[in-house]
Amino acid sequence: MTSFFQPGPAPDPAYVNTRDLQRGQTHREYVERLWAWFEPLSDRHFLSDAKAHFLERFWEMYLAKALDSAGLSPKKSGNSGPDFYIHTPERRIFFEATAPGPGEGLDTVPELIPLNLQSVPEIDPVPEEKILLRLRSAIRDKLKKWGEWRARGRIGDQDGFVIAINGRQTRPAPYDSEPPFILRAVLPIGPLMVGWDTSSHEVVDTHYKYRDMVTKMSGEEIRTDIFLSPDFADVSAVISSFLDTANYPKIEGEDFRLVHNPKAKCPFPRHLFARGREYWVEGDQLVLKYKHWNDEAKQPD
Repeated sequence: MTSFFQPGPAPDPAYVNTRDLQRGQTHREYVERLWAWFEPLSDRHFLSDAKAHFLERFWEMYLAKALDSAGLSPKKSGNSGPDFYIHTPERRIFFEATAPGPGEGLDTVPELIPLNLQSVPEIDPVPEEKILLRLRSAIRDKLKKWGEWRARGRIGDQDGFVIAINGRQTRPAPYDSEPPFILRAVLPIGPLMVGWDTSSHEVVDTHYKYRDMVTKMSGEEIRTDIFLSPDFADVSAVISSFLDTANYPKIEGEDFRLVHNPKAKCPFPRHLFARGREYWVEGDQLVLKYKHWNDEAKQPD
């Protein structure tokens, strides 16, 4: 069996550190175990590309293993199409993994700057809108690729499409938000609003503000309600995670946030992928429900 980590120079410092540093041994061994299982699904450029895009290749392996552990048996789709697919009674569903970077220019997600503990601590706000822009960009780019694959006959009109986004490089820390960033990138959900009674000093109402777009520094408005638009109906669902090779759960997929597209031409079956948490829309109004696979299905507050 070929080792995942190859000798020689590599442009991705995370690849080099995991391969060469003693403190990376546990994580290195985990990556090698994933690779031993994933190798039959890989394309011929996988190992060479991993030297430059380590997180993206790790994420692809991790996603496939999570699908397999949930009983969905991913299959290789070739060297010039989506990463892999699964069979359902209704159709094939293709998966494409991506791990966008922090972006460029004025809309770049800023790096986390350590606090000077000898001064008054300051907490910078989470760059929420910049993170949403990166997630939206990843969805746009992969949907464009989907159209190209279909034009070349790689996939058919009855095939489903799930975009799986690892947002670790868009976030200063390996944690998501509540509600998840991916949910707010595809449905019109804004920040939490709290109603406070100044007489009784009690919270009297909580709700999420309606938000259907975010604005780039250039002034361009980017829609964040794309799962209510027919322009994105080719996307069956999106999956997100913020894991990396040093931060991952014991069971692959427990970290996933899966959002169903209510306007999808080829829907992803609800509750098919019993990992993490999944979200869907019910009815004509935007009433969100979710299921955490350690709890009963319930509606968020």
